[in-house]
Amino acid sequence: MWIVPHEGDVVEVAETDREFVARFPHSAPPFEIPDSLAEGDFAFKFDDDTEIRVQRSGESFDVHVRASGTVHVDGQEIDLGEAGVPLITGLEVQRDGDGNVTDVIPEYTDKTRAE
Repeated sequence: MWIVPHEGDVVEVAETDREFVARFPHSAPPFEIPDSLAEGDFAFKFDDDTEIRVQRSGESFDVHVRASGTVHVDGQEIDLGEAGVPLITGLEVQRDGDGNVTDVIPEYTDKTRAE
């Protein structure tokens, strides 16, 4: 893990093999700590609207990603869910003669991998 501190941040300094290394900014962030964190949870918060949170859910963990900008996911294979879970790939919007929306029909796929 690498964290590049901002100019003026308070950092922890460690000596490793006669070299000094600055690690982990300790300056207070300009936003609040998430109030819903529980024992064993992790949260990486970058601003009010951007965070990655890992929370225990029984014997497993849930991962939540929220961003104030665009979220990019790249990889050789991207698993989108368990087999059999239908994914919405689009919406068909039906309108009347005046342009008013009369119905919205979701379009599904049975694929669970990005192609």
